[in-house]
Amino acid sequence: MNIPLGPFELHTCLAQGGMGDIWKGLHVQQQVPVAVKVVSNPHNDSEDLQTYYQFFRREVQSVARLNHPGIVTVLDYGTIAPEVEQRTEGELRAGSPYLVMEYASGGSLDQRPYPTSFRELRAILFALLDALGHAHARGMIHRDLKPGNVLVCTDEDPRPGLKLTDFGIAHASESQSPSGDDVLTSGTEELPSGTPFYMAPEQFRGRWRDYGPWTDLYSFGIMVYELACGAVPFDGRSFLNLGLMHLQSELPEFDPAFAVPDGLDAWLRCLTAKKPQHRFQRAIDAAWALRELGDVAPQAILYTPAASPESDPSRIRYTHQMDYMATIADGAALDAAWDPDALPERSTPPAIPLGSWRTLADELSPDAPEPEGLSALVGAGLGLFGLREIPMVDREREREELWSALREVHQERQARVVVLEGDTGIGKSRIASWICERAHEVGAAEVLKAQHGRIPGPSHGLRRMVSSFYRSTGLPQEKMVRRCRDILKRQGVTDSYEWNALARLLLGRNEATLSTSLRAVRFASLTERYTLLQRLMSRMGQERPLIVFLDDAHWGASSLNYVEHVLDNQEGLPTAVLFVLAVNRAELDERDMERQALERLAKLPETRRVTVGPLSQEDSRALVHNIIGLSDGLANQLVARSKGNPLYAVQILGDWIDGEELVQGPEGFILRPGTQTFLPTDLAQIWEATVERHLAGLSEEQRMALSLAATLDGEVDPDELNEVCAELGLEFPWERLDALYTSRQVERSEDGGWSFTHAMFRNVLIRQAREAGYAPDLHRACAAMLGRVYHEGYPGIAERQARHMSAAGDLEAAVELLLIAVDELLEDSEYQRALELLDERDELLSQLGLTEDHVAWAEGWTFRANIHRLRWEFAEALRWIQRALDKAGEHSWLRIIAEARTTQARIARHQGHRQEAWNLHKEALAYFEWSGDRGEVATNLASMAGLIREQGQLDTSLDLYNRAYALFEELGDAVQQAACLYGLGHVHRQRQDLQNAKEMYNLALAMFEELDCRHQQADCLNALSDLLRYNGDFDLAEKGYRRAIEIFEMLGAKDAQIGRLNLAYILIARDQFDEARYLIEPVLNSLKASDYRVYLAHAHAALLPCEANSGDPEAFERRMAETIRLLKETSTVDPDIALAAEAAGRALASSRPRQARRAFKLAAAQWRALGNTASFKAAQQQLALLKGQS
Repeated sequence: MNIPLGPFELHTCLAQGGMGDIWKGLHVQQQVPVAVKVVSNPHNDSEDLQTYYQFFRREVQSVARLNHPGIVTVLDYGTIAPEVEQRTEGELRAGSPYLVMEYASGGSLDQRPYPTSFRELRAILFALLDALGHAHARGMIHRDLKPGNVLVCTDEDPRPGLKLTDFGIAHASESQSPSGDDVLTSGTEELPSGTPFYMAPEQFRGRWRDYGPWTDLYSFGIMVYELACGAVPFDGRSFLNLGLMHLQSELPEFDPAFAVPDGLDAWLRCLTAKKPQHRFQRAIDAAWALRELGDVAPQAILYTPAASPESDPSRIRYTHQMDYMATIADGAALDAAWDPDALPERSTPPAIPLGSWRTLADELSPDAPEPEGLSALVGAGLGLFGLREIPMVDREREREELWSALREVHQERQARVVVLEGDTGIGKSRIASWICERAHEVGAAEVLKAQHGRIPGPSHGLRRMVSSFYRSTGLPQEKMVRRCRDILKRQGVTDSYEWNALARLLLGRNEATLSTSLRAVRFASLTERYTLLQRLMSRMGQERPLIVFLDDAHWGASSLNYVEHVLDNQEGLPTAVLFVLAVNRAELDERDMERQALERLAKLPETRRVTVGPLSQEDSRALVHNIIGLSDGLANQLVARSKGNPLYAVQILGDWIDGEELVQGPEGFILRPGTQTFLPTDLAQIWEATVERHLAGLSEEQRMALSLAATLDGEVDPDELNEVCAELGLEFPWERLDALYTSRQVERSEDGGWSFTHAMFRNVLIRQAREAGYAPDLHRACAAMLGRVYHEGYPGIAERQARHMSAAGDLEAAVELLLIAVDELLEDSEYQRALELLDERDELLSQLGLTEDHVAWAEGWTFRANIHRLRWEFAEALRWIQRALDKAGEHSWLRIIAEARTTQARIARHQGHRQEAWNLHKEALAYFEWSGDRGEVATNLASMAGLIREQGQLDTSLDLYNRAYALFEELGDAVQQAACLYGLGHVHRQRQDLQNAKEMYNLALAMFEELDCRHQQADCLNALSDLLRYNGDFDLAEKGYRRAIEIFEMLGAKDAQIGRLNLAYILIARDQFDEARYLIEPVLNSLKASDYRVYLAHAHAALLPCEANSGDPEAFERRMAETIRLLKETSTVDPDIALAAEAAGRALASSRPRQARRAFKLAAAQWRALGNTASFKAAQQQLALLKGQS
């Protein structure tokens, strides 16, 4: 019976199974044999049926991207029509999905005799590893690798060779199931999937977040064992029994049927290691190691394995005699049985050696022309056009630049940057994706990708990039910490702070719900955040360099600043990473931050700028023909109009295909007779027509739902979309989403979300909503949904709500939300971004018609002042403070005045104007005490305690610290309590009460250690080392200082300079003045750049004994004058300044007594201010001894 199925006919049913039937068919026009898989319904429930079909379609859509000689080609797919069901009398049910593939006349590998020599086996293995590498590089994990899923195409077929098939299709219904406490996205567990004889331990445990290339390589290793030995290594009668074997039992003795090279057993055990990190991480790694084993001389077969599956029941038992369907309970039971500590320790197998990847890649994946018979047939599946990978045409210059930069990263182990610049649709992202996929495939790099949007959403930037790479998106904090711990431990990290900090970074600002250990992680600056991320990348790149692809980098100021940070800090933290930036030049006109960052990057020697221009006419023609093979006439028209813009050509082709306007002509595809050749003049016209075609047939409510998805902006979270659709009473047309995916208008993420591939499609939908008049309702609904779904303080939600309220016309609400968003950005040290939001807020205030006499303006100015203070831009900060104070004074806005005074006080203290700072804090304190704001009262008291201590008024300081401590204790702020103890230690140190000082420092250190506050721990270690130094225990003091410096450097904190200054004091005490100068001068230069005058005075004072011993009187005079000037400006008193001055005086006493007297006079003034009577008298005695000496 011949059954028509589009351009195909079904002839014979080759096999029947629980998941569907395989038919042999024929492409009627070209008489090419094909295989057609018709999926039957494995469930009874209609809802389950639709879910099953949906996952089947998605799997087909994913595998259609794969184009490799060792992977079966998908030719078409669709659903059975009612007339086919009628013709087959119900054998094929209407609505059942089908898949058309190339036909393999040799059947599958499990139907063939086992190999009889190592040479034969090795050929099979190389072919399969090459195919796996291609799939893995494109994000596809097979999950069900076994001989039955390897087809054999003979010389009678268009593409002879082995073909991997069923990339997850056989298990398409097994979706990831959220665990109980996962939120918003899929969780950590899923129904165990695969064929138990070949499944990896993580599959038995249902740990989908741990899946990767190594998962398939485990199954591949089991296949190798079977092909060599004639049986699978583990033979169980139940799913649980087999699972326990794969989780706990060592691989049985390797007894191959033929001679194999030494080392094959070890190679095989590396593939099948229980822990994923102990296996080969890439297919190319396994292929390289296999190649290194060499060959063996032809020998007689040691024994004869089964010649066919019929003669070996073990080969077919798992498909016919065993019910291996698993449940989540099975996975949970096996997960509980997993005991990684009981497994033997083994090292991670090495990656492919440096410099070898390109050679081996060429050997395994030589370029070969596509066989003509199958190539012409691809036109039968025009519906797959949007799913297939756009072929790479030309771009040789751009690709060579990328390879060259990657080679430099390999050789130098240092970061490099390639900026791909060009216009919209020119192919920048396609080129970047090519290097990512190819480098992954050949083992040259690990790949991370960051996306950026005009408005930062959930998928924006580096945080989501790292979270997606480690598959941790959506985890609650406890599981996030555990996952970060497990990942970093595999990298050799043993410090809990490191994984707590990474978890804090990935979770974002969320103070209200964070655990104590995470809340204690405070990034003092953006530099500390960047340093944490750079340390992570530095470790990741030690085995295999990284490629970090920053797509749409023209919207990613923070990501660009991170790139600059890495380039500036490579000397101390080598980072083998190639940053590839895709930049749309037109967008930079309105993006000052990004433009300036790119200009800075362009000036660095590590950066290459590559302009991506239009394709030539010849290359444009090749692109069109390679995609679907248009007739020459139609191709020439399209090429001429596209002007070398690939996106234009691809979009027009997609519209023709979607509109069923192409038919096969004698020389290629032509437009259907009667169809007019309409070629839009620009991309805007294309998108108008494209959107209308895709929305055809939808109701007004369904159009509204699609516009709603566009309104959400960026990556669409299905949970968010469903929530807001329910609120508006809309039903989203999910079936149309599949069509949009098929035509390349949307793309899915690994996290379950999706986004519009091109912003222009989304913009048309938003414009249509605006013109239809329902855009404000959509925006209000989105803002309300965000408030319900996410708790207060969830990262980025306030800004998103503000955008929606602004677009809805509720500007007052948007103004309030933007201020909340600015406060969140300050917590993350995103100062420039915060200023941008304040600019937007000011624009809204102007639109509201509010004059500067409204308090909202002054609120923004105080925020601006604080941002500029945090950026050490004190003059600009003071300008905004004064502006706020002027208006606040006119209108008696007391809170504005108090907040402005607090910021003024902090600036005055940084500049060394301590008395002024004291007065300003006192004024602010009065207001906060009056208003009952205990948090601000405690904060101001602690600041005042530090100020007055630095001026030597120690009793007052002691009282203020104790008052602040009591308030912080009432408020439950343990971090600030510990900070007060640290301040009290300083008070006792200045009193020369070193025992009490030590006690306070140790109490503070213990609290900071319990809270895991690393920066503050380093402060305490530094202070305790000061005490050791004062007691003359220089060796222990040096160890303490170096430990503090190590922590500061790990955090990327500038305070490391203070530790170096203290080390210099030890060298001075040891009379090692040249060594001390070597340490101090870089510190001095760094402090000059930051204008931190208090520590600048310390650095100049520390150089006094160095100048005294240099034999240069004029240099000493200059240094003394600068020291005294800074001390007067800052009112700084400190024992170290007095000790440095005394060391200088002693060095000068015999040779230059006048200068010695100046030094001891400075020391005496410091000791007197500190209240240290004994030391003051000792300095006075030295002055008396020098009196009268010339």
